[in-house]
Amino acid sequence: MADGRAVCISRRIRRAIGTGLLLGVATVPLDAQHEVRGTVYASPGLSPIDRAVVMLEDSVGGILGRTVSDTAGRFAIVMPSGNSRGYLLAVRRLGFQQVKRAVRSSVLSDRVHLDIIMVEIATVTEAVTITARKTMNEVRLEEATRRGWRVYGPELVAPLRDRASSLPFLLRMLGVPGLILPRGMNDCVRTVRNNQCLAYVLDGIVMSSTGYIQPSDVYFIALLGSTDSRSFWGEAAPHGAIAIYTRSGSDRRVRETRP
Repeated sequence: MADGRAVCISRRIRRAIGTGLLLGVATVPLDAQHEVRGTVYASPGLSPIDRAVVMLEDSVGGILGRTVSDTAGRFAIVMPSGNSRGYLLAVRRLGFQQVKRAVRSSVLSDRVHLDIIMVEIATVTEAVTITARKTMNEVRLEEATRRGWRVYGPELVAPLRDRASSLPFLLRMLGVPGLILPRGMNDCVRTVRNNQCLAYVLDGIVMSSTGYIQPSDVYFIALLGSTDSRSFWGEAAPHGAIAIYTRSGSDRRVRETRP
């Protein structure tokens, strides 16, 4: 009798394994949401970096989520699952080189952990060397002016950027003409001429037209018409663009050492 009971229990266990009912093998629904957690460190030294902007992007550059690291460098951001192409985690902080990491959602885990190491922009100690070389942003500014773009330089942006709550508000404070500014979070900046969305281009990379850009990071802004934007970024910016170039540590050091 005991042998018959053991055989019955064994059959039940085999059926449970076949149907995935035992603990540890239950599947996660494809539309579940996962979480990316991690810590942002500075190299060298691996000290935590606070106030680093962490953005989750899809395969075409659309921003799916945004957060900021805390005083211990930690961050957490929700990542939808079911995307076979995966996602891109972009981490930015003034004074450090931008980091981008590919990340994939897993149906077997509801949490992904990533440690992000950011390289600090090297500090130049000799003042003569600093003043003799143009910064990358100075080169960009000269190039934008040479191409005939409508440029709002650092002398106009600097007094306003820390007072602006958003990029559209900064554009309003600068008095940029010919634009219809967004009325909600999911709206875009449009042109009065054709009511089409302008693309955001951040340091040469086309972003979502509704993406968030921190005004305090802005060094200068340039507006491009549809012809210029198409020639540079093609169908990613077909109706014109707002090109934003961000500040770097070298901008501050050059300004402080010049008489």
